[in-house]
Amino acid sequence: MIREGVALGTTTSTVLVAVLVSCLSLLAIKRLGRQSWPLIVPGTATCLVALIYVFWPSLSDVIQIGSLEERVWFSADPNSGLAIFAVASVGLASGPLVVGRQRTLAAVVPKLADTIRPGFALAAGSLLIAFYIYIRGFDLLLDRENYLGAINVSAFAPLIGPLLLGAMVFSGLAFCSASGLRRLPAIALITVIVAVVTATGSRSLGLYPLILITVAAVMRGRVGKISLGIAVTLAFMGLNVALAARSLDRHGLLPYVDFLVSDPAIITDWERSTGAIRNIVSSVPLAGTVLEQGGFSLDNLRLSLDPFGAEAWSAVSDQLRIHAYVPYTAFGELALISFPALFLGCFLFTSGCAWIWKDLHTRGHHLWAIVALAILLLSYMQMLQYNLRSTTRLLYFILLLYLGVRAFALASGSRSNSRTMRRSSPPDKLEARLSVGRKRGAP
Repeated sequence: MIREGVALGTTTSTVLVAVLVSCLSLLAIKRLGRQSWPLIVPGTATCLVALIYVFWPSLSDVIQIGSLEERVWFSADPNSGLAIFAVASVGLASGPLVVGRQRTLAAVVPKLADTIRPGFALAAGSLLIAFYIYIRGFDLLLDRENYLGAINVSAFAPLIGPLLLGAMVFSGLAFCSASGLRRLPAIALITVIVAVVTATGSRSLGLYPLILITVAAVMRGRVGKISLGIAVTLAFMGLNVALAARSLDRHGLLPYVDFLVSDPAIITDWERSTGAIRNIVSSVPLAGTVLEQGGFSLDNLRLSLDPFGAEAWSAVSDQLRIHAYVPYTAFGELALISFPALFLGCFLFTSGCAWIWKDLHTRGHHLWAIVALAILLLSYMQMLQYNLRSTTRLLYFILLLYLGVRAFALASGSRSNSRTMRRSSPPDKLEARLSVGRKRGAP
């Protein structure tokens, strides 16, 4: 069944774009190796969301937010949203192709299960999530009045995303690098992270399976697949609870657990349990509505790209929203500039991240390459449903991470070389004595 209002030409174009994106993705994997397959997730996922929107209309017709039906912004022409997603998916899929051929990468990338100590990963993940809880506020995570008001230490608010991301990465590494009963502490850490993110009431929990996809990709083992399956299940359960509980009078882990116990059908009932998928697929009409409403100027683009314009951005951010719960999306904002700008932005996004990922791997910084890839997937989810500024902040973080790792490696290499030179620079006393003896014995 094809969605009503979608033109035949748009349907045909969506299918042809899906074929093109599949070919581009397979070519990227052939050039960069099978370890690079997470790099094609943005392009293929964007195309898949568009296909679901066209051929499975019942999965994204209405999303309930309390008494507010998001159908109010489904009135946009569906063809415009699909056109945006078609251009974006081709741009995202084309990016990794310009990185260059890397046939030897498979031999360079080790199995992290053999190089990461489970204790180190567990300790690092625990410290990061503990600091995250401190910033959010333990009492506010348990029970609060406001939906998104869980910030206890506002000075550290910019660290919330990186801390959560790091905790997710290290928890996955701790689980995949351990074996047997040694996985129990990692499972406990994963459970804590899922509970904490669910308590925030944010859709961020939907990002957890993407992080574990990254870990499973480099582990290349059965354990990675098992952890991925567990993560996806827990993520969608928690995301459904967060989406459905936005209309409650109280928010936090305790009210959400009570809500889940009193109404378990949110997980067991198919129509309600698909809320997470509906929320993602709704990005297509949302992008079309952004294009229809307008209001994103070149000045807004400059603010979105400015890493230091927080005060100026706060003055205009409320204007770049459909309503209180739904902001403009990066796809829609770039399309308002122009469709070539949308393609270029998506192309630079994946090509830049793919180049950083490849360079870190080839230089032996495998763990940091995984972190960079995780941030790539995180920022892609931001592109689907949040403002362009949310994406650019994460991209700047990837750039800072890369520059920091390279600077530290160069400094460490310089110190190592200087120590080596100091050890070898003093003259050999024995050689000096032999040379003196030869001079004395000479006729």
